[in-house]
Amino acid sequence: MSTSIILVVYLPVLVLFPWPDFGEIMTDLNYCPTCGAALEYKEAEICPHCGVRIRSSSSEERYAGFWIRFAAYILDGIVLLIPTLIIVFIALSITLTSTQLMGNLFSLVAGLIISWLYFALQESSKYQATLGKRGAGVMVVNAEGERITLGQATIRWIIKAIPILNLISYIILAIDEKKQGLHDKAAGTFVVNKQR
Repeated sequence: MSTSIILVVYLPVLVLFPWPDFGEIMTDLNYCPTCGAALEYKEAEICPHCGVRIRSSSSEERYAGFWIRFAAYILDGIVLLIPTLIIVFIALSITLTSTQLMGNLFSLVAGLIISWLYFALQESSKYQATLGKRGAGVMVVNAEGERITLGQATIRWIIKAIPILNLISYIILAIDEKKQGLHDKAAGTFVVNKQR
């Protein structure tokens, strides 16, 4: 009973908690970080008041590369470790009281549901990133640079949940010009560095 309560409380806290960006603190892009003047267009690359470059127009700097995404994946794995251990504990309890098949089936279904909720809800949230991505300073956007839908996040998750497709996805990501993996291409998404 207590482990299910922990699980029910823990997952929403992870999804909704405003996880900090461990990179540089983001500047408010509606104002010039140098002179503080208000910017008429938030897409401005150069401040019209002081002439300082606010952000680079280079697309190479915009797209998050393989290693930063790998680091985010590792951070997400660490965060998902606690719910995974809880699932294993519950599965062992089921195995002791029922059959091993039931314990294994529970582990598989519960693990898939928790993983889907973790990735899909966070990537389609206002944060546009899982806790690992937030920690690595990257976020998921659509082709217009806006927040993705739950459907797009689900497509990304399905492809990543199938091990061989996930491997192919990361190989493609490493060599693609826009750093899109198979899961990004299928969902029409990009993982970009947060503007600092």
